[in-house]
Amino acid sequence: REAESGEEEMQGRTQPPQPLICRGFSRPITHIEHSRMLGDDFYILGACLDGKPQICDGRTGDWIGTLLGHKGAVWCARFNEDTTQVATASADYTAKLWDAVNGKDLATYTHKGMVKTLTFTPDGKQIVTGGREKVLRLFDLERPDAAVFEKEESHASTIKTTVWNRAFQDTVCTACEDNVVRCWDVRSGDLVHQKEMEGSEEVLSLKLSPDGKFMITTAGKKVVFWNAERLEPILSFDTDLHRANAAALNPSADRFVVGCEDFEVYRFDMQGDQLDSHRGHHGPCTAVSYAPDGATFASGAGDGTIRIWLDETKEYGLWQLGGASANKPEPSSPAVASPAAEPKAATPEPSSPAPGAAAPQETAAVEEPKAEVAPAAEEVPKAEEAPKAED
Repeated sequence: REAESGEEEMQGRTQPPQPLICRGFSRPITHIEHSRMLGDDFYILGACLDGKPQICDGRTGDWIGTLLGHKGAVWCARFNEDTTQVATASADYTAKLWDAVNGKDLATYTHKGMVKTLTFTPDGKQIVTGGREKVLRLFDLERPDAAVFEKEESHASTIKTTVWNRAFQDTVCTACEDNVVRCWDVRSGDLVHQKEMEGSEEVLSLKLSPDGKFMITTAGKKVVFWNAERLEPILSFDTDLHRANAAALNPSADRFVVGCEDFEVYRFDMQGDQLDSHRGHHGPCTAVSYAPDGATFASGAGDGTIRIWLDETKEYGLWQLGGASANKPEPSSPAVASPAAEPKAATPEPSSPAPGAAAPQETAAVEEPKAEVAPAAEEVPKAEEAPKAED
């Protein structure tokens, strides 16, 4: 790595600015996503194998709240459309619904096996779940006792990820270990389309672009962009890197990032040319997501951290490129975006309004650590290896 760094400097490349770090997780990160813009604010939601999903400030990485209640690993966590609620999928055989403002556990949806993925319907009144049972279920949020729709034997293997595709007949798209992407009409229970991926590599991630026009899949070293309306591949890139675990498209749709097994995050243009790479994680990169303003992107990894990176080298938030600034980060101190002590319950950060809240509520004071730029190298314990299939 030192030799590669020296070679890049010889070629005149500028090293990317150091990231901000969201700490507080104790095991590998399994899923991350950004909220939409709420005025000038937005948030990051992270799922983790420690069973304690967290909400962080999207600009600074500061801890806002932890959702406490699951008894097993959390594989997926998603905001609803207006960022007032969070849904989580867990290895404890349940999915849960949470109030994103105060962290209250609103409902529990019981399954007969590990729940690996879920997604909200566009109106936010229902959730679709899937997992080890190979069964696709639809729940009304106000009726957790029974599924509205349940498709038995709908998949040949574990359902690993789901997205709601408004562009393709308003259907739910699922990806499984059998390397097939399927689209379901949950109103009728019909399978309306399926597409077998090229090659023998398992589909590791399935994600929609911010505008919903494209679907992005990763399998092996390949990243494929699909027309979400026709479900046809339009761009395919063999990244020639280590295994591509996740990919995300910038809202401007002119570049994308890929999180890889080699601990690095790579940025590409839409011709497939590598723009740069971002080093800092101490475990395989398992999830990536772009901020709604496109200025930053976040990555989660097996080292139990979420890192926030500048998409382009410019002044933004805590990143100041020159001159005195009250918010200028100190490069000698790592970023800390977790509370001084683990909270007993999820409560909004006093200095930052909770997602979906019109104004911050009065809560017990929590000492807010200043998020700073991470140093180029950290002495950290050896990261726990991120699971490749099941925990």
